[in-house]
Amino acid sequence: MEMEKSRIFREFSFNNQEFYVKTPSLNILREAKYAYAKSFTDAIKRGFLTKKKMEITLMQADPEILKEYTTRRAEILKSMMDAEEEMGKAQLSEDLEYLAEVMSIYRNTLLQEDMNLSSLFSNTADQLAEDDKINFLVFSLIYKKTGEQVWKTISELLEAIDDVFIEACKYQIMCLDYNLKPDWDKDLPEYKARTRALEMRTLEEKAKETETVAIEDKKEEDKPKKKRTRKPKVD
Repeated sequence: MEMEKSRIFREFSFNNQEFYVKTPSLNILREAKYAYAKSFTDAIKRGFLTKKKMEITLMQADPEILKEYTTRRAEILKSMMDAEEEMGKAQLSEDLEYLAEVMSIYRNTLLQEDMNLSSLFSNTADQLAEDDKINFLVFSLIYKKTGEQVWKTISELLEAIDDVFIEACKYQIMCLDYNLKPDWDKDLPEYKARTRALEMRTLEEKAKETETVAIEDKKEEDKPKKKRTRKPKVD
């Protein structure tokens, strides 16, 4: 039996199969907070540091680590702002496409920097608690098209070996958790720039075709016209 539309937050497909993200109830959201709090407390009891304490520890051990990250991140963000400003001024499709590609490179570099820093905090109490919260929401909210939960228990999810599918589910849950659309990337400046570049290219090609036709017409007009000669009448 398929789930009622009113209970579906989002639909997505994986390997040609349809799945649903169920709209979370207040009880599910409360349980997710409880999962986070319990995991965080357990991690502290087991000796894991909080993210803040980890930052302090890193600063004491090697002050340059976070300073270098902050400096690099600021430089990348400045380059992205400059590229976005240039995209607004671009008059040709090829220039806009180039700037969109540059922006994508900067964004990927920024993401890599964030991931590198995140790996330093992957074993903090905060991150472990966040992972457990996301796992709970994946278990509670991911359903098959038939209306059945994908995993019958949280243990079944944690023991599953289909990492690619689970990561796809986590992505859907993180979109929900951070109030993002699955196609959030369509709102990025570089995506909009590529769309505008495609429109500009179409107009440029049409203008070029019109110009070519006009040139050919002008050549025809400039050709010397042959004078008509009358044939003499034969009596």
